[in-house]
Amino acid sequence: MAAVGMVKQHFVTASLAALLVATLPGCLILPPPLPIRDIMTATVSGISELSSMTQESSISKGRTRLPVKEVCILWNDTVYIAEFVPTVQQRLRKYGISSAVYSPGTEPAGCSSVMEYQAMRAWDGGAFNRDGMPYMSYASITLRRGGTVLSTASYQMGGMKLDKWASNESKLYTLVDNLLFKY
Repeated sequence: MAAVGMVKQHFVTASLAALLVATLPGCLILPPPLPIRDIMTATVSGISELSSMTQESSISKGRTRLPVKEVCILWNDTVYIAEFVPTVQQRLRKYGISSAVYSPGTEPAGCSSVMEYQAMRAWDGGAFNRDGMPYMSYASITLRRGGTVLSTASYQMGGMKLDKWASNESKLYTLVDNLLFKY
C-alpha cells in the first residue's frame, strides 16, 4: 500500500512540475529529433560538396599538369579508410593515369612514379548523435620519381570544420587534383 502512495506522490509532483514549466516565460530547449540532425549534416555536407565541385572546375586553369602516365601506389596498412585507394585510383583514371597497388618491399619493376599516402580518421557524433560517425580528418599524398619528390598534397580539416562531413570522395578528388596540377 505504501508503494501506491509513493506512486501517487511522484505523479502529483511530476504533474505540478510540468504545469510550472509550461507557465514559465521563455524558451525550453530540447534536443531536436534525429531527422533534424540528418538534415543539418546533409546541408553542411552539400555545401562542402558544392565548394569542392567549384574548386574542381577551376583546378586546371593557370596550372600545369604533371607529366605522369602511370603510378605505383605503395599500400599503407595504417590507413583505415576503405575507399581511400579505390577513390584515388578512380580520380587518376579520370586523367588517363593507370595505377597499380603494391605491398611494401614488392615494388614492381619499371615503376616510373611511386605514390605514398597517409590518412587519419576521426569520430564525432556532433551535438545530436551519441554513437559517433567516422570522417577523414587528414590525408597526405606524395608522388616520387626515382626517389625525387615530384609533388605533395595534403588535406586537413578546415578551421570552421564545415568540410568535416563532406564525402571522402570529394576530399580525395581535390587532394589528387592538387597533387597533379601545379602552378
